Parts: sequence; structure tokens; C-alpha cells
Amino acid sequence: MMYYLALLTLALVAVVHCKPEAIANNVNVAWPLKIVQLKGDRSKGQYYKWRKLGGGNGWKISDSTVANPFLEDLTPGKGIFQLTVIDVNGETSEREVIITVRCESPKCEGPKFPDDNGKCIDHDCPPPASVGPSGCRGCPKHSFRKGSDCDCKRGMIRVGDYCYNTGQ
Repeated sequence: MMYYLALLTLALVAVVHCKPEAIANNVNVAWPLKIVQLKGDRSKGQYYKWRKLGGGNGWKISDSTVANPFLEDLTPGKGIFQLTVIDVNGETSEREVIITVRCESPKCEGPKFPDDNGKCIDHDCPPPASVGPSGCRGCPKHSFRKGSDCDCKRGMIRVGDYCYNTGQ
């Protein structure tokens, strides 16, 4: 009898435990919005941790340990954030989220941002990853040679094969 009770208990524990799942969507808003709420509450898990991976210079997370923190002090640009959801057993699930703050003003409209000289530029450019005899091809304005590869210049972040202007 004890054997069957132990098997039943193990079966119930196995059914009750579900792996964590981080669920969050990318955010696309128009500046001059200065605050936006990140949404991770549809995730499955006990504990939350948000962290900035790149871009979004000066942007602040109100509380990185809650499901739906606020992202504050927004300026035009892009930022990449990661939501990590942890369950009671310490298992984790991660999701990267791209936050885009578009500069829609009389000066720059749509997906354009002002550069250091005030000129409106596109937020993304062709892949900077190919090196030619004269340097980086595809987006030399926003990339530089790094060994036998190309990387994004300061003020740009790389997502996949593209450089994105952080607006800084």
C-alpha cells in the first residue's frame, strides 16, 4: 500500500511542476513619451528579473524584480532588455525584448532619429558584417573594422546582423 501511495505522490508532483516560460512583447512607442510599462505578467514562474542588454542610454527600470516594471527617462532610440523568469526549483526561461522609442517630431518623423549633428537618420542599416578592401561594406557610416569582422560604432547597438541607433 505504501508503495502505491509513494508512486501516486511522485506522479502528482510531476504533473504539478511546469517549466517556467518567459513571455513578453517588444514595445514600439513615439517620443516624447518618457515612461512605458514592460509586460511580463503572462510569464509562467515565481520570480522575475529584468536587465538591460544594450542601448537605451539613460533609461531606468523602476524595479527589475517585478513582472511589469516601468521603464523611465526614455529618449528616442532602441534598447534591448531581457526578462528572466525563475521557478521554485531554480529553473529559468529567458526572453529578449526590443524597446523602440521613435522620434516623431517636426524635425524627424517615422523610424528616424537625430544624429549628433541633428540630421535625421534611419534607425537601422544594412548588415555591417562583411569586410571589403576599403573596410566595412553595407553600412560603413555606422560600423568599423574589428579584426576580420565589422562591428557597430558607438551610439549603435547590434541586433543580429543590423546596427540600431540608440539615439545617444
